[in-house]
Amino acid sequence: MCFLVLIAILGVIVYRISMAATSIVQGDPGGVTELIVVTLLSSIINAVAIVILGFIYDILARKLTDWENHQTQTQYDDSLLIKLFAFTFVNVYSSLFYIAFFRNKEFGPAAQGIFGRTDWKDSCDPDQCMMQLSFQVLTLLIIKPIPKFCTDILLPLFWKFLMYLRKKYRKGSNDTTPLSELTDHQLFLRQEKRKPPTGDFTCAEYNEKILQYGLLMLFAASMPLAPFITFLTNFVDLRVDARRMIWFNQRPIAFIAQDIGMWYSILEFLNLVGVVTNACLIAFVSSYGRTLALPWKLGFVLLFEHGVFAFKFIIATFIPDVPSDIQLAIRREKFEVSKLMDEKSSDTQKKRVDLKRRMTTLSSAYEPSNINYMGGAEEPQVNVEGTMRRGSILATDINYM
Repeated sequence: MCFLVLIAILGVIVYRISMAATSIVQGDPGGVTELIVVTLLSSIINAVAIVILGFIYDILARKLTDWENHQTQTQYDDSLLIKLFAFTFVNVYSSLFYIAFFRNKEFGPAAQGIFGRTDWKDSCDPDQCMMQLSFQVLTLLIIKPIPKFCTDILLPLFWKFLMYLRKKYRKGSNDTTPLSELTDHQLFLRQEKRKPPTGDFTCAEYNEKILQYGLLMLFAASMPLAPFITFLTNFVDLRVDARRMIWFNQRPIAFIAQDIGMWYSILEFLNLVGVVTNACLIAFVSSYGRTLALPWKLGFVLLFEHGVFAFKFIIATFIPDVPSDIQLAIRREKFEVSKLMDEKSSDTQKKRVDLKRRMTTLSSAYEPSNINYMGGAEEPQVNVEGTMRRGSILATDINYM
């Protein structure tokens, strides 16, 4: 699948080179025509290829993980997440890394020619490379949520419309129970059963949010407006998901989890790569970095990333992950639960001792010394008075024959 991603990127590059060599673009170099035909359409084609390949690999990754036959759900989820993130990283970010660091005329290998051919040059000025990188990030932020919008809003509305037509025009039904004879609870269950299932809601949402977070972290220097666009899309997505879980789909089953699992390690990885990527963008691609010599550029990258990592370490050291009042509340809750369990165990132990004592006393009432034979073949009689004089058994504990 990674080779398919590289083939898709190569196809976009070939399209951009061929379109740049046409007479339409040559007649208006650097104008609106070149912006639309070369930059805009290539970004849209790349975004569509990313969405299609991501959809195909999502199905393939789940099949491969099912065949691995993991023993626990945690192992299954970790294996699936590693596959999805590894492919998403290559599928989404490879074209952005190519635009940022390989198309530059000053140091990019693509400026020397694709496959060693000097007539196949896919290069750009440093300012244009930064502009095209920003445009590519903007295109991904806008186009990537469109399939999710279709599956979360348009598809449930379409199925709801089909159910309305089926209910309106069908003549017979397998369920012959009149609606008037059903209770409100039964009507609610029938309606919920007809809704489509939510599916793997958590994994899909995490994957989508991690993708957005990676675009913000890795290329924040090229697109300062990206956080605001992400905020708007997530605000709309929040309301859509709420409506989807309550009205459009069956409500998902909640499971207790200790933490977010492998996603935390993925976020840490994106943070580390994002710091280095933004340092290189500022040092090698930005207008400020181009005025510096190569040793100063490398020194700036080292100073920048070490400074950010040191600042991150200081914040993580002095700001605990769990506030002190929350830790105290957790300890208090554990103590109270332990105290209640001890009291319950003590009460249970007392009841067991009392029951054992009463059973011992009751069994001693039927010993041979406590039985009087009232002559002949008559049934033996229990010496109740002798037993009760011991003061350890109640009259209600004896069944009189």
